[in-house]
Amino acid sequence: MTEKKNIISNNGAVDEELLKKFFADSVRMRIDDNGFAERVMQRLPEEVDARCYRMYNLWTAVMAAACVVVFFLVDGFDILKTRIVSMTASMLASMSDSIHNTLSHISLPTTMSASITPYTPLVVTLALIIIGSMILRDLKESA
Repeated sequence: MTEKKNIISNNGAVDEELLKKFFADSVRMRIDDNGFAERVMQRLPEEVDARCYRMYNLWTAVMAAACVVVFFLVDGFDILKTRIVSMTASMLASMSDSIHNTLSHISLPTTMSASITPYTPLVVTLALIIIGSMILRDLKESA
């Protein structure tokens, strides 16, 4: 969208000189703050030496390694798999129940009501998700 706007307004070329002139005044701008910025800059600590950076990096590496070791000791992949499967199953069951309850309150002819199986709410849910994602994709492409 921005490229289209630049092409329309500048006949295909962005005028770099115009941008530089526009922002040139803000580079040299100084706000009168009675020396507040200078006092703050003087109170800032000096740069940390390389030894401290090495210690920080070493500490980070040791803690990351400890986390990885603990993850494997407690069988983290199995825990993650169990949690993800149980959350997905409970979410789908909840959606299926709510759709089934909604559909059960609708009065259907006797020939249609016999065709509603326990899987019907799941199929309706999946259809709604697919249709919704297609609508969102089309909206994204049209923007």
